[in-house]
Amino acid sequence: MKIILAPMGTTGDIRPFIALFKALRRQGVAASMLVPKNAENMCGSFNIPCKTVDFDYHEMVALVEGKPSVNEMIEVLDREISAPFSALAEMAKDADFIIGSARNYAIQAISELYHIPYYQVWHTPQVFESRHITPWRFSRQNNGALLNKLLWKINHIKDNNIGRRFINKNRQAVGLKALKDFSGLYKKNILLVADKALVALPTDVKEEYLQTDYWHLLEDKALSPAIMEFINSGSRPVFLGFGSRTDSNAQKTVEMIEAVVDALKIRAIVQRGWAGLGDESTSSRILVVDEAPHHKLFPYMAAALHHGGAGTTHTALLAGIPQLIMPQNGDQFYWGELVKRCNIGPAPIPKTRLSADALKKEIDIALNSTEIAGGMRAAVEKLSRRQDMDTIALLIIDKIQSKIENDRR
Repeated sequence: MKIILAPMGTTGDIRPFIALFKALRRQGVAASMLVPKNAENMCGSFNIPCKTVDFDYHEMVALVEGKPSVNEMIEVLDREISAPFSALAEMAKDADFIIGSARNYAIQAISELYHIPYYQVWHTPQVFESRHITPWRFSRQNNGALLNKLLWKINHIKDNNIGRRFINKNRQAVGLKALKDFSGLYKKNILLVADKALVALPTDVKEEYLQTDYWHLLEDKALSPAIMEFINSGSRPVFLGFGSRTDSNAQKTVEMIEAVVDALKIRAIVQRGWAGLGDESTSSRILVVDEAPHHKLFPYMAAALHHGGAGTTHTALLAGIPQLIMPQNGDQFYWGELVKRCNIGPAPIPKTRLSADALKKEIDIALNSTEIAGGMRAAVEKLSRRQDMDTIALLIIDKIQSKIENDRR
């Protein structure tokens, strides 16, 4: 069986696919990887061969957060949509199945071209139309049934217009007809990758889907001596990082973090990330690091303060520590509200409203709330039943074989 894994996106989008690649290979599956240019070195660090497409999400994130013009956004959207089409079309000629991320706009077209079944991976349930779920494009959560119904109608309009001409341009380039209606295109063959201890879909969801627990990439790499020395030199630190987000005023953010750390008399490990946080920090209470495997670092932390990526949220949960989410866009707002609702962290602080006072207040709640401590114990107990990667791989292989057999009938 030949399976193509084709994630597009930032670090948090790529890492789960590397975990699945390794698990599929352990089961003897001939898996191959197609990734954006920003993921090439990451794949290389895990000795995973990959084919790359000429698109860099690091550059895209920097552009988007730098307030680009409308024409610049149109141009980058065209490049993002077009980037994987030709490479995926070439790779898929002798493939049996495609598993791609939600940001890979080519998977449905190439599946149609070669009559190959596929899964599209989502890490949030915000693709499922429900009166209880807000579409991923909208930051405000807990909207109620009537407003959510309206937002889904708006979302269908956006699905049917944003990027349509670029998708159709590439469909026609590989010999497919242009589509007029895109509203249901991204609701087929959904593979929801989110821990069932956190995410249970409401009963009014009608789409067919497969759900697995989160695909954790567990690294062999040890924590550095400098990190271990800092951890062992005092009270348990908190972790702070914004992952693959940039920060137009990183120095101001660092100064705010230093003020909060000093006021609460706590310690912190700050991950530079794509924002370049901490480059100017001189506080003895703060250790700035480039990279550290979160699944090894977080068990030493008192709490995780982060942007709300699905991977970081799941890893903090796996480590059994409270978390404070500071969302900026997309599904980060969903995870922030879910963490609060599950009582495994305080209320989220949108990055645009982040201040020293707000941060100090919510960190204090995260570290000292008995309700959150109880919520964490309940969540950790549920996690004892989560699937490991080999179990997930075997489940996916079984479902793929069933899909292939059904398509051949």
